[in-house]
Amino acid sequence: MGDNKVNIIKTGIGKKLILVEYPGLVKNDDKMIKTLGGLNKISRVFSNEKRRLELRYHPDNIYNKPAMGDSTTASGLFIKVKIKRPKDPNQGPMTHTVEILGKCAKKYHFNSLCDFQYLPLQKDPQTNKVSYIYDDIAPKNDCDIFCKPEAPLFCTPFVFTKNDTVNTKIHRSDKDQKHNLGNEDVIGIARTRTEGSEYVSFNLIDPFPEKPNPFIVKKLQIKYISDAQFEKVRQLFAECPIWNRIALIYESEVSNDKLKVILPSMAYYFTTGPWRTMYVRYGYDPRKDFQSRLYQTFDFRYRFKTGIGSLVKSRSEAISEVMKEDCSNSNDSLSQPKQNVFYPYFEEGQLPRSRQCIFRYCDLRIAKVQEMLKRVPSPASGAICNEKTGWLPSNFNDDCRQIISDQIMEHIKSMKQKAQIIIEDLNESRDVSENEDYEEEGIQEEFENEARTAEDQMDVTDELNLLLET
Repeated sequence: MGDNKVNIIKTGIGKKLILVEYPGLVKNDDKMIKTLGGLNKISRVFSNEKRRLELRYHPDNIYNKPAMGDSTTASGLFIKVKIKRPKDPNQGPMTHTVEILGKCAKKYHFNSLCDFQYLPLQKDPQTNKVSYIYDDIAPKNDCDIFCKPEAPLFCTPFVFTKNDTVNTKIHRSDKDQKHNLGNEDVIGIARTRTEGSEYVSFNLIDPFPEKPNPFIVKKLQIKYISDAQFEKVRQLFAECPIWNRIALIYESEVSNDKLKVILPSMAYYFTTGPWRTMYVRYGYDPRKDFQSRLYQTFDFRYRFKTGIGSLVKSRSEAISEVMKEDCSNSNDSLSQPKQNVFYPYFEEGQLPRSRQCIFRYCDLRIAKVQEMLKRVPSPASGAICNEKTGWLPSNFNDDCRQIISDQIMEHIKSMKQKAQIIIEDLNESRDVSENEDYEEEGIQEEFENEARTAEDQMDVTDELNLLLET
């Protein structure tokens, strides 16, 4: 500032203030505070970090939707600057007084949409005159709710938009979607898909893919995939035309990253229908083969009662438990049945790999289920599979779910009984060892008493011998 004098006042440097970035030109402080709900409501919002600050441009209108302000962390100082200019420039330089009012660590800003501000207006069809009917429809007290049956109808939706944040992303056109294989940042599905893969929605009319996408053939040349890994997966699809991912990883011993590159070159993926989430070999149509009923999707979701949820964990929890056991190398409680989260089959006397898991029906290695699959009657000539249930009866899925649920309950009960027997044996052995300790202590005390008595007798004998000698 050159020769100007600067005076800094630091009296308010320890005062904490909150910044509100008001989206408007403030000419009246009282009206501005009223649009934010008043001082009482503002203080309640400031005291709760999870609440949002509401801004109503028409606070007296109950049909007005507020704009929401979010809180974020901030760092800064609130300062007040006063400049004192002398009347005569020759008398001296200007004086600047900088006063620190406080420091800011939190602020509220309004980046959300204001949505639609609905005004209670009504148009007269005869005169075409629009009138403001707020006083006719807004109740002033409890009696007005029942005493105004002739009030005009005025209903507004609760919300007008699903989200109140601005979306700046650009949608991709259908033409670009065909040529660009997901390389651009666009709005799409929540779950990313492998580039070049064939994702098929099940239907009874359209043909299914016969060959892989040429893009995948080029990708195989770029990615490092060994011939042994590729041959293992190819041989599995030669033996069985339909697989799920976890079974392929288990049988081929190929990692998931490598399998993502190999699978699109050998099979297409069903997103809907009886074979949902399954990979089907190119050229194979499950709609024409009754044997494909063995590979239909069985989506198992166990509804746990109280207490069983702690025994059968979700997939993420089960994987974390496996990681903990690998790190600690410890065998914990005997009453906890183990889950093999990477095992693709379900057998008798075991728990499912997670609370929700997807099998093929051939993966259910239970005698009752396999017997039911064999007893499914062959379709008549010319019959086609159902779009929802495939080649199986409508109640087949429910019967299998009940069988597996009963198997899990029986397994958990047997494990609990075995654990209880082991615990009782341990308690009995502990009691026996304690009794033996007590008996050993008693014997030791008797031995010490006898030894003490013998010493006393020897002392008495020595004294008698001395007396006789004297």
